Amino acid sequence: MDIRIYVGAHRTATQHLASVLLENKAALDAENTLYIHDNIQALKLMSDATAAISEAGDAETIQDKLLNQLTQNRNVDRILLINPHIMGRVSKPFGAEFFYPRARGLAKQLQTLFTGHSLRLFTAIRNPATFIPSCYAETILNATFSDFKTFLGDIDLGKLTWSSYLHRIQGRGQPISLTTWRYEDYPFIWRDVAQAFTGLSNTQDFPNNTNAVNNGLNLKGAMLLNSYAEKFPDQTRAQLENTQKAFMERFPSNQNTQTPEWSPEIIKFLTENYEDDWYYITRMENIKAIQQRVFT
Repeated sequence: MDIRIYVGAHRTATQHLASVLLENKAALDAENTLYIHDNIQALKLMSDATAAISEAGDAETIQDKLLNQLTQNRNVDRILLINPHIMGRVSKPFGAEFFYPRARGLAKQLQTLFTGHSLRLFTAIRNPATFIPSCYAETILNATFSDFKTFLGDIDLGKLTWSSYLHRIQGRGQPISLTTWRYEDYPFIWRDVAQAFTGLSNTQDFPNNTNAVNNGLNLKGAMLLNSYAEKFPDQTRAQLENTQKAFMERFPSNQNTQTPEWSPEIIKFLTENYEDDWYYITRMENIKAIQQRVFT
């Protein structure tokens, strides 16, 4: 079976791609492809199966049971799953020197879990200058409150590269098939991404998807919301939701309001590193990079 998993990163238009697949279910069905919409349940089933294998269970039996559960006993040729939480949490998408520090071990677990089948992983990357603030803002919207400095922890911004993350996913010995693209290019290449991910013969006729590519708070709004929540800690759920809505309207994520904690110098430094890193990624072995088409 062909198993394709979009493992993130967080805040890289995963919901938009998911909506594209849901809107085009008939096209997927026509090519015997199943998109598993309930990714939380799928992740739990996969976690349980991994634990069972690690406890010296019969891997083949456990795998057969898992695939039957994921497909609900349907006879399909291809499974699609989108879940950025496989590699880590949005509240901590980096360690001191790496994006998603557990990536290598988790990718290896997936490889073990689907031994004998074609496993392909897909991951978008994003400029750390916007990725890190966006993850922080999402964490605040999830009501996990902390100041931005605490969120950053002991991070070394100069050492964070997506190429290192991709190397660790690939692993050694038998590298996993890996496809990547930049979040910044996604609005222009989403049909190409959909075609690569689904394996469908043609996605260029997919209707325009009007769902927003990204919603949320910008960094300034997230920091102010955190301060507001500290000042008024006893809000009811309804009050908190209304507060969040008001902040999202006032400080939308597409407005990159500067803050002293995230200066233009930091943004320039991270952006230049990101561009250099992407140049390297497009030349890495065993990695397919989806880029904007250039017409001459």
